[in-house]
This record gives sequence, C-alpha cells and structure tokens, in this order.
Amino acid sequence: MKNISAAVEKYREMILDAERYIWQNPETGYKEFKTSKYMAEKFEELGYSLNYADGITGFYTVLDTGREGPTV
Repeated sequence: MKNISAAVEKYREMILDAERYIWQNPETGYKEFKTSKYMAEKFEELGYSLNYADGITGFYTVLDTGREGPTV
C-alpha cells in the first residue's frame, strides 16, 4: 500500500490535471476523441508504449512488473 500511496503522491498534479481536463471537456461515450488524445500524450510522456484499439477511442499498454504472470 505504501508503494501505491507514494506513486499517487509523486504524480498528484498530473492526476489532478487529467481530472480537470476531463471535467472541462465532456464527451459522450465511445466518442472521447479529445480525452483519448490527451491521455495518450500523458502516458507517452511517462514512457509507455501504447496500443490503440481499432475503430474505437482508447488505448492500452502492458505494465512490466518484473514478475511472471498474466497481463492486465
């Protein structure tokens, strides 16, 4: 739990900026073009390699935990 709290605190401003951006730029479901672009830019700034879904907004990335097991 300490690791999670530390990560949240480290990225506190980025998290709050994202919340504010989404609040100020509402979009309807499956048409979140601005939000998806904004979030993709932020994840790429953090060094993540993104995979984009075909035909819908959104993306995913694989988080390397250094342990074997399933991916989420």
